[in-house]
Amino acid sequence: MISRSDFTERANCALDRAADLASARAERPVGTLHLLAAFLVDGDSLAAEVLRGVGADLTSLQQLIQDASSSEPTGPASGGRFSLHLELAMRSAVTVSTPPGTHFAGTEHLLIGILDQPASDAAQLLSTIGVHRESISAMVKEVLGGGGGGGDVAALLDAIQRALKADTNE
Repeated sequence: MISRSDFTERANCALDRAADLASARAERPVGTLHLLAAFLVDGDSLAAEVLRGVGADLTSLQQLIQDASSSEPTGPASGGRFSLHLELAMRSAVTVSTPPGTHFAGTEHLLIGILDQPASDAAQLLSTIGVHRESISAMVKEVLGGGGGGGDVAALLDAIQRALKADTNE
């Protein structure tokens, strides 16, 4: 079972922002397009950096997302909050953020997770502009310093921040 504790703080913020964007568009469930849009709202996220790194024009991408509508089916695991494709993307993100159990999934892993769902609205839209999983995975490795995920400074800082919060709450 995937939980919020599997993700970095920034990834959780992106998921919350995606829910806000879906609500503002009166669309339900929260889908992969909403999450992709949330990555672009936070232009400093690793997902946005990776998209820029593979040559995606984020302004054009935002317009494409704005013009698209979400059509993904509701997923069972989230009680209908998230689409099936988003649930699967979240599960995939946790899987690719290796080693499991010692690393939190960040926005860059969620982006890979989206692309692992080729039938998802966001993966199809990204495909139309030439963004594919292979190029994103390679760019993630480059951005994170060549390792699969162990070099993710954002995740390390997030873990430290959680530990500090836990200490102050006790």
